[in-house]
Amino acid sequence: MLALASSICSSPRIGMLAAGGFVPDEDLANLLARRTAIRAMRRDPIGVVRLGLSTYREFLTYKKVVWALELNQGHFVGPTENDVKMIRDWFGVDALDRKYG
Repeated sequence: MLALASSICSSPRIGMLAAGGFVPDEDLANLLARRTAIRAMRRDPIGVVRLGLSTYREFLTYKKVVWALELNQGHFVGPTENDVKMIRDWFGVDALDRKYG
């Protein structure tokens, strides 16, 4: 495993072992991720584009985008008991008597 890891990256840091495996190194992980992505783009650029498009098509449907926007605007969440008390104390308004949405 160590020989394989050393052949992947010329950095001597990758060869350091800890009790549970490799010593975590965020800079090295980012370096390896960048190299892997660049190699994938050079080897199969159309495949990388297809992968990106299929990911967007799967996760960014119209229904999911509308739901996320409504959630961010607070459409699905009413005021909590503490919110109601704070609004009543600070502004003198009964938050439960209001229409949200």
